[in-house]
Amino acid sequence: MVRCKAPLGLDALQRQRFRQSNDAFKADTGYVESGYVFTDPFGAPYEPRAFTLEFDKVRQAAGVHKRLHDARHTAASQLLAAGVDVRTVSGLLGHASPSITLNVYSHAIAGLKEDATERLDARLRAAIDRPRKDDK
Repeated sequence: MVRCKAPLGLDALQRQRFRQSNDAFKADTGYVESGYVFTDPFGAPYEPRAFTLEFDKVRQAAGVHKRLHDARHTAASQLLAAGVDVRTVSGLLGHASPSITLNVYSHAIAGLKEDATERLDARLRAAIDRPRKDDK
């Protein structure tokens, strides 16, 4: 029997939930169920700066010269370049509106205009080349 493997993100989230369950067990009544995915050993959300500081340690050890925020830009640019719609990317980034995303990431979607016109051209050519009922 072939088993389907869970997507990488889902697998990571399941491991994180298991860690939180262990933390809650160890902390007993000192654990607060906050509803956050990433929490300290007592269930409280991490301060946003904690991620940046931890990322800085890892990137310096690896000899990487990019900031955590650069990873956010890379992810957004890659999603847009892959054709994910602007509204979805905007929501993932937490932007108030897709227009903010378009203003910041217009460079990432510049190539999409060319792709869109090529797709439209291909569809129009196919429609022109398609035999018509009255052509028989």
